[in-house]
Amino acid sequence: MFSEDIINLRADTVVLKENRKLPESEIRTIGTLYGFIPGPQWASRIEENNIEFVYEGSTRILIRMLKKGLIDGLDLNIHVVKHYATELGYDANDFALAKHAPSTQFSYQLSTTSHPDIIRQFDAFLENAKNEIAALKRANNIYN
Repeated sequence: MFSEDIINLRADTVVLKENRKLPESEIRTIGTLYGFIPGPQWASRIEENNIEFVYEGSTRILIRMLKKGLIDGLDLNIHVVKHYATELGYDANDFALAKHAPSTQFSYQLSTTSHPDIIRQFDAFLENAKNEIAALKRANNIYN
């Protein structure tokens, strides 16, 4: 059982700014976090075995790998990449969306197989507190 959507997000294909116009076919290695799965936009390239996903436990390490040219892109949200890039001392503007590569929308939800009552309570909370949640999202620049 899944809850209602908590937040809607987007996974982007992030590349170095100078590579933003590369054809999708020239993006051959994509970094993403352990536990993340490639989005459906990559299915055909995975089946054809012409793209490799590199998994890492740290967003910071993935950004360093991209900056050093060890991977061609990241399958992460551009805002997350720019945030961590700034923390690492990089210019956030050195990272851009790949113009010819896909992005995908997804949402976070709670899930359970054994506690449906918690999901129902959480859904009621989301409905009853929607104005407060919207205000918190605005205050923290979280848009969906």
